[in-house]
Amino acid sequence: ENPRVDMTLANLAETARAEQAHWQGELARILPLVLLPGKPVRGGGRAAGSGACVAVEVDRLREMSVAMRRRVVRAAAESVGGTLNFAATESVLALCGFENTGVSHTRQGTKGALHLEGGLRAERSARELRFSRVEAT
Repeated sequence: ENPRVDMTLANLAETARAEQAHWQGELARILPLVLLPGKPVRGGGRAAGSGACVAVEVDRLREMSVAMRRRVVRAAAESVGGTLNFAATESVLALCGFENTGVSHTRQGTKGALHLEGGLRAERSARELRFSRVEAT
């Protein structure tokens, strides 16, 4: 047993708060640069529509650290009303070909798409990772 467990846990909590504040600042800076609202349309541009779809270019994700990639993917899902836990985040990254974390992945979808909890859909196209909501029928 650690007689200073209270102090150790308090120090860990303070470190976690500082780390979270750092990553929130980084996300606030980078998300406007990488999130693409709506679906792509022929001839270029994007159809914003109802705002129920957002994408990130896979090449942009490739340029990021693993930690930033995870946070961007979770933030993209949150922007359409979804929530990703660790396993779902890793499955989405595996859909994009990022399997360098040593975590085993189970694909839950076919043809480049995952149907995730809460009606969230992650779809991989040639260039993008797209998140949208699937309406219950």
